[in-house]
Order: sequence, then structure tokens, then C-alpha cells
Amino acid sequence: SNLYAVGINGQLVAIDLRSGSPMWKRAYSSATDLATDGSRIFVVTDKDHISAVDVRSGTKLWDNDSLQYRQLTAPVMIGDYLVVGDSEGYLHWMDLTSGKFIAQQLIDDEGIAVSPIETDDGFIVITRDGEIKKMQIPSGS
Repeated sequence: SNLYAVGINGQLVAIDLRSGSPMWKRAYSSATDLATDGSRIFVVTDKDHISAVDVRSGTKLWDNDSLQYRQLTAPVMIGDYLVVGDSEGYLHWMDLTSGKFIAQQLIDDEGIAVSPIETDDGFIVITRDGEIKKMQIPSGS
């Protein structure tokens, strides 16, 4: 099995846990956690670009730069979607394969502080002013 790590110093690394040696390295700089669906790694860069990278090769699959400097949360997977929150209070629901937006949902104009958390019947969002909101996955997404 493999370990994936990203640093603010600008490296996304895949490490083979059996040998301890890097399998590949790519130039990404991030201060947030990664998400993965087993075949892709999703990373939010320090410029708030969202990228998907193939786990085996490190090849970039897609890049979405339309939320640049929106202070994005770490990416999370909810249902079949990749989701990030931003400083303007929106959740952005993205297609895992293309990186295209499926839905954009205004939750709270104070902004979203941390990644949403999936629950059995929806998800929970914590706003920048500390409010906790229990939400449903948007229909149409």
C-alpha cells in the first residue's frame, strides 16, 4: 500500500510503504488535507486551484482554477462528488471525473471554516462564526 503526502513546500509525494521509497513526486503546494477515491488524489493548492492526480502515475487528470484565492477548505468526498467550501460561504460540488461544477450552494455569507462532514442522511457544515448547520445533499447534483 501507498502513502500520499503534500506539503506547503511544494511537493505531492507517493511513497511505497513496503520499501519506504518515493514512487513519484509532483510540484504541488498545499496547506490542506488531501482527499482520495482510491484511483485519484484531490488536492487544493495554496492558490486555491483544485486538482485531481492519478494515484499510480502522479499525472494531472484535471485542474479547476475558477475559485482562485477563495480560501478553500480541504476537499472532501460526499456521495459521488468532491466538495470544497469557501470564504464567501459557498459549497462547491464537483464531478470527480471532470472537475466541473455540478452545484454551487450558498450556506452562510460568514464563510465556511472547515470541510463539510458527511452524515447518513446529508452533511454538516460549520460556518466561520461557529454555527453548525445540518444540510441535505442538493437535488439535481
